[in-house]
Amino acid sequence: LYSRPCPPEPTGWRDRPLGELIGYIDQAVMDTAAATATERSLLDRVAGFGVPVTPEELVTLRRLHAEFVSQGLDLQFSAYGRRAIANFPTIRELYLATDLQGGGASFLASDDAYRFVRDLERADRVIPVVGDLGGPHAVKAIGRWLTDHQERLSLFYLSNVEYYLVRSQTFAQFVENVASLPRGDRSVFVRSYFSVQTGMPHPEQRPGHLSVQLLQAVDDFMVRTGGPVSYWSLVTEGTIPLDPGR
Repeated sequence: LYSRPCPPEPTGWRDRPLGELIGYIDQAVMDTAAATATERSLLDRVAGFGVPVTPEELVTLRRLHAEFVSQGLDLQFSAYGRRAIANFPTIRELYLATDLQGGGASFLASDDAYRFVRDLERADRVIPVVGDLGGPHAVKAIGRWLTDHQERLSLFYLSNVEYYLVRSQTFAQFVENVASLPRGDRSVFVRSYFSVQTGMPHPEQRPGHLSVQLLQAVDDFMVRTGGPVSYWSLVTEGTIPLDPGR
């Protein structure tokens, strides 16, 4: 991904601390030949999906890959045409992030965690769905798929999308979409709250953190959204802070 050469005998790195791997990538010199080969492999894989790709889209793919190569682990999230937030974490900081108990929280925190995510990808069990949570199709289509396969919703990560749904007055459609999902009494939402959006710190927000992660039972959400709701009530009533250690 970063076009740095692998260390000698890479299998010997499986049980080393993540910090050592990060340190190795940081000191390794970018390999131009590896970058070219990786880009070619990336574009060949995209072409193999059988989905038409425009020349403009290929330019975008090349540009995005080039950012990983040139920025390395200093890469940060950025969005064109939007106000920049200076303290977005680098990808290095995300890899090294810890939970509230101090344990590694990223998919690279251990070899087992990495292999779990890798095996999901290799088995084609991570399926991107592009859609509007407050639109008429995407969420309901997922619900139909779950029903057809006799599955129930386990966990639905919402990020901070509800903030935009309330603002655009499409939140009621989202509630209708949620009602169509097959669920059980253990089905839960996980949402993120960013005080920078509202100007109000969340009661559960920790000093030095940009956001707070909140857990809510979907059944409880459906009861509380039977009438008009505010975004503040969504993130403060019927929710508990998400504790990764529990």
